[in-house]
Amino acid sequence: MDKKKNNAENIEISIVLVNFNSTHHTINCVNSIKELTSEKINYEIIVVDNNSKKEERQKLKDWLKLPEQSNIISVFSDKNTGFTGGNMLGVEQSQGKYIYLLNNDCILQNDTLSILYDFMEKNTKVAAVSPKMLNNQKHPTPAFSYMPSAFNKWFGNKLTNLINPSKYPDRKKDYEKPIKVEVITGASMFLRRSAFEEVGYMDPAYFLYLEEEDLCMKLGKEGFEIYHVPEAVIQHLGGESTNRNYDIAKEYYISLCYFLRKHYSSTEQFLIKLRYLLRELFSSFRDQTRFKLFKFLLKGAPEKYSLRYKQ
Repeated sequence: MDKKKNNAENIEISIVLVNFNSTHHTINCVNSIKELTSEKINYEIIVVDNNSKKEERQKLKDWLKLPEQSNIISVFSDKNTGFTGGNMLGVEQSQGKYIYLLNNDCILQNDTLSILYDFMEKNTKVAAVSPKMLNNQKHPTPAFSYMPSAFNKWFGNKLTNLINPSKYPDRKKDYEKPIKVEVITGASMFLRRSAFEEVGYMDPAYFLYLEEEDLCMKLGKEGFEIYHVPEAVIQHLGGESTNRNYDIAKEYYISLCYFLRKHYSSTEQFLIKLRYLLRELFSSFRDQTRFKLFKFLLKGAPEKYSLRYKQ
């Protein structure tokens, strides 16, 4: 593993960006951070290359050699460690009081770091926050979600929101004030280091998907609060490094089954998996790939078929 680290002290925020075959996104993200962040905030940027293709990795290395990027900490992994693994490689190099796990395909729209930092400083029970998120067309898109449950998987998020709007706020609403939520998006997780450490960081068993649900579940069990802070705004362009295909769909079910086994009763596990099984079975009439997914989930989505072992 190739590393480059600086010796900055009294870092307030450590920003971790994972790069995988998307160096142009990393460059744009870093530029937005430098352009819009107040000089009052002492932050560091850590870029983790998750074993990109040779040309993408070289492009990143060439960019990091520029004088204006000399203070960026870089980590070059010799294998793709997934979402959790890549972020944790960056966290290992971090020094900040707060850690901002930010997808590299995000672009800050205002002084996001200062806004989130100030909110966390004033609300010491809060362990994790997310900003308002805009899509490619700069329209608001959900930045938080609900924990999976038998109820919301069978009856949908809309009914869940109608029955208990205080616990399950409308994900499609454009909020103006901070609201308490269950799960924040994995694309933008601003975390209090002390709480992050207390719950054991992120579970390396996850390669892709459900990492944020698992982390927020652990934080919630320890009594920490999670908030959506819409005053801070970022644009999420959408992933290019993970194309949707059969292997990626299998990876979701591998993570889902592990998450359910870890946190749910056997009854709720059965009800949630049954809902997914029926969805894949009914969808298989128009797409035979969905029947393969049905059979894969019926077998329990064995972890041995994870993409982490196909490198």
